[in-house]
Amino acid sequence: MWRPQPSAGGRVGIGAAAASLLVALAAGWWVTQQPIGLGLFVGLLLAVASLALSILFALWTLGYYTLHYVLAPDGMHVVWLFREDVIPYRAVSALYAGHRLSEPPRVRGVVWPGNYVGRARVRNFGVLTVFATTLERSELTILLTDLGGYVLSAPAEFRTALVERLEAAREDTLPAAGRAGAVRTSLSRAAADRWLVVCLGGALLLLLGMLGAIIARYESLPELLALQLDPLGQPIAMRSRFELFSLPGIGAVVLLVDVALGMLLYEREVLAARLVWTAPVLVQLALATALLRTLLGPP
Repeated sequence: MWRPQPSAGGRVGIGAAAASLLVALAAGWWVTQQPIGLGLFVGLLLAVASLALSILFALWTLGYYTLHYVLAPDGMHVVWLFREDVIPYRAVSALYAGHRLSEPPRVRGVVWPGNYVGRARVRNFGVLTVFATTLERSELTILLTDLGGYVLSAPAEFRTALVERLEAAREDTLPAAGRAGAVRTSLSRAAADRWLVVCLGGALLLLLGMLGAIIARYESLPELLALQLDPLGQPIAMRSRFELFSLPGIGAVVLLVDVALGMLLYEREVLAARLVWTAPVLVQLALATALLRTLLGPP
């Protein structure tokens, strides 16, 4: 196993995750000091967005620390977070030092100082997949395959060992292998599923809509509300208006549980996972309907 060139990328990622978490905590504390109104709603949005950003930075930083290259019998493996690219030796058409680049690649993806993971369009090479910790051309290795190219920041000893593997493959002393490509884990494939993105986005919009509606109408509502009605429309029990916030709270718990459960099911049954991801949207719709009946009904 070969580690990439050392850089400050890990420390930068940890700092960004910690800073985002501090913003989320500060926004959460500020929310607790606010009356129910627009300020509270904006504070909640800032807290949730900062927390989500902190989790993303933490995952990407984990990717930095898991990045490594392996010269296995079946080919070279590039491992980053939950993704593994397998490049058979016989699929490699050319190997160059980074000096062949006319300029440092402009990477689009997960990029900050010391961490460059994504794609870059490079003159004379086309689109390259980048798994590197530096863009110094003297420390880069360019690998061209039948399905595209890679830019790596492995040490010089790695390039020497890779050349030996490539020469052995040409002499047929290594087993034949397939084509180059990415091997994704079930978790990464689930996270990239468009069904999850659509369901998660729809459920979040409904949650935010419910929360915004409660906050907007809160001051005009009576202190006690009929949250339960009998078949004739008569109130069964009167509850405090503050209990309206339990509706988006229930929706948020259902959303988190179903997203996690769907990811666990994805490897065994994709259809079942997608049905589980659809459930939170239906739950949010039911809760939103109940909320609208309460807000628009007679006091």
